Amino acid sequence: MNRLLLKKINLLLHLAKVDGKFDHSEKQLLVNVLKESGLDGSFLESHEAEAVKLDTLAEIPDKSELFYWVMKMIKADNILHADEVAYAKTVALKLNLKPEVVDYYSQNEVPDLPSFTQNMKQFRLS
Repeated sequence: MNRLLLKKINLLLHLAKVDGKFDHSEKQLLVNVLKESGLDGSFLESHEAEAVKLDTLAEIPDKSELFYWVMKMIKADNILHADEVAYAKTVALKLNLKPEVVDYYSQNEVPDLPSFTQNMKQFRLS
């Protein structure tokens, strides 16, 4: 597994657990991310999430895709927990996005990835 994918999985795992529980829908979302990357979902059974240094998120080439999965994760269980929202806002800032993007997508449907990527332009910090 490449380093960037591992960082993405670790970030999403941490986000899934930040509210104190790891819901089935959150686990399923992670399995889908793994499958999209060509990995078996059983990876989660043997993987202990490592802390992600948020300052290193700037090195991720596709920030919109990462943030897409962040928003999908905080909405996966249909409960917007304050800790998840706060963490997502911190991630947004580290990805050079306005934290208001979290509020926007907390109240609106997260579209498909191409539409989401297009919409991210309006939330970029200068």
